[in-house]
Amino acid sequence: PLLLGEKWSDVVLPLLFICISVPFRLMFDLCEIPLRAIGKAELVLSNAFIVLVAMTVGFLSAAGFSSLGFAIVWATVFPAVVVFVCWRSCRALQVKVKDLFKTFSTPFLVASLMALIVYRMNFLEIDPVARLAFQVFSGVLIYGGILIVAKRYLVAAFKEILKPIKESVK
Repeated sequence: PLLLGEKWSDVVLPLLFICISVPFRLMFDLCEIPLRAIGKAELVLSNAFIVLVAMTVGFLSAAGFSSLGFAIVWATVFPAVVVFVCWRSCRALQVKVKDLFKTFSTPFLVASLMALIVYRMNFLEIDPVARLAFQVFSGVLIYGGILIVAKRYLVAAFKEILKPIKESVK
């Protein structure tokens, strides 16, 4: 609403719900790649069909509830179905489901904490443009800081990435 005007206010809540589904979309896509690599295209197809059917039923159920209903389907039905198809994929890949979710848990929890903190900043009594800039800057610092503390090996990996750049500058 700040940048686009008040006519966009009704879209904010549905977009927040839709954002919840983004990590699950990534998880769904990442399960597909190794399945194709080991020749399990039929499982990829059946997983996509399961998601298609579940989302269609969800969308038909939400049709009378405007855009918020569709967004709630993305935030509830899609993650539940993705968890199910990832469980199926892990069995085929001989990977423990626990290991898959452990990989995604830290970034998901960090992003959730960052979103909560940034959302609470909406109540700051400052100029809206300054508040938005503060929220974006704080969000980057919070997410990066917590992730670095939670996953110290990322710092070492980042240093390795920067090493060739640093050496080429010399």
